[in-house]
Amino acid sequence: MPNIINISNRLPVTVGEKITKSSGGLVSALEGVAPEGGELKLKWIGWPGAAVDLPSERQWIEHLLQQDYGYFPVFLSAEQVEAHYTGFSNASLWPLLHYMPTNFRYEPAWWQEYERVNRLFRDAALFVAMENDLVWVHDYHLMLLPAMLKERMPSLKIGFFLHTPFPSYEVFRCHPNRDELIRGMMGADLLGFHTFGYMRHFRSAVLRLLGIESEMTRIRFEGHTATIGVYPIGINAPKFEEQLARREHLQKMATIAPEDRDKQLVLSVERMDYTKGILNRLDAIETFLESCKDRDSVKFLFVGVPSREDVKEYLKQFEDQTPGSFVEEKRTSLVWHYRKSDPEFGEYKARLLAGELGTLAANEPIVVRHGKKIVEVASVQNNKGAAVRSFVEVGNFDLVVVAGDDTTDESMFKLALANLISIKIGPGETAAKIRLPSPARFRRLLEMSLLPAKEPSPELAHAAQ
Repeated sequence: MPNIINISNRLPVTVGEKITKSSGGLVSALEGVAPEGGELKLKWIGWPGAAVDLPSERQWIEHLLQQDYGYFPVFLSAEQVEAHYTGFSNASLWPLLHYMPTNFRYEPAWWQEYERVNRLFRDAALFVAMENDLVWVHDYHLMLLPAMLKERMPSLKIGFFLHTPFPSYEVFRCHPNRDELIRGMMGADLLGFHTFGYMRHFRSAVLRLLGIESEMTRIRFEGHTATIGVYPIGINAPKFEEQLARREHLQKMATIAPEDRDKQLVLSVERMDYTKGILNRLDAIETFLESCKDRDSVKFLFVGVPSREDVKEYLKQFEDQTPGSFVEEKRTSLVWHYRKSDPEFGEYKARLLAGELGTLAANEPIVVRHGKKIVEVASVQNNKGAAVRSFVEVGNFDLVVVAGDDTTDESMFKLALANLISIKIGPGETAAKIRLPSPARFRRLLEMSLLPAKEPSPELAHAAQ
């Protein structure tokens, strides 16, 4: 029986002090596939999920993965991951595939690295594959790989499945490398899509970009015939049912608070990604509850899976979308400034950014602050209050005065120090002990306080009481 070689961007493992299997949509789908007579045996090629630079470490990981799992790692540097995965795949392809061209970003260097990484996967597959083996390539990270493999080993039977939508031609043509991507996919013997609509869009792109007519399920291209089809991906339903019947699950259900037992529980599990409509979903829940006669009879449980994108990518997207704004990388935080943007549009985008980042970081040790013409993201341990406390702990001060006009200053105002005087400048809710109406009034206070006098200034004396 020929080998079945599965190729995806990421191996279903986590490489740390030890190697452990990880879960994912592709893993869940393949768990339900089994030929007659037992479990499906796969050789799996992919990135192990960590940058491993030392040759000795690479050899050790390679040996363990092949011996224990039948996996063959493709090692990538941190720079390659940044350009191929974070850059080209997720900042360039991902938005267009999901009909969000306003989030599209592109750098020529990303394309060069995307080609290079696809060649690394090709070389890994050719090392493992034998004549007439079946190779199954997955998703938008490896769109060039089918053609690369077919060129080197024509006898391979190559399948390609796209786990995302394929957009209309009018959207896909926005990509600078649209022709090369389509040609890469056309190297497959079988191309699979989730829906007929996605397949139809692909045929349209082939016609308009390459000038090639196609049949309903076949495309003939340069002496090669690619079959196309619709194969909705699923999950291993029997395994889920088995888990629901386990004692651990039943015990967990028994611990549900008594007040929830008569309620209808609605569970949502979703990746925290801008394409998933998280905020729209929350608005829909709010609308439903407003119209619900007995809103206490329903309880919504939302589980968020970490996004493919980090906070820096979100801030960069909003910088591109908001003229006049920019991202400042501080030593302890990231700050998106919109002081020079259109006031109304800038404030609108700031509220959106703060809301999305707040949802993204709900279970992370970071804090999102929407301040005066800024949105700042910082570690919960890194704020102005922590900085002041660090100074106070190493010095011997009779009096500590902190002042500010922004919400980011509130961490200083909340410090529990007996010799602290906190001053809020301008309007807004505050934890400060006193308030001054303007920066000019604050400068006057400082000038009066620094003058030699027998008695302190009235403002400072009042604040110290």
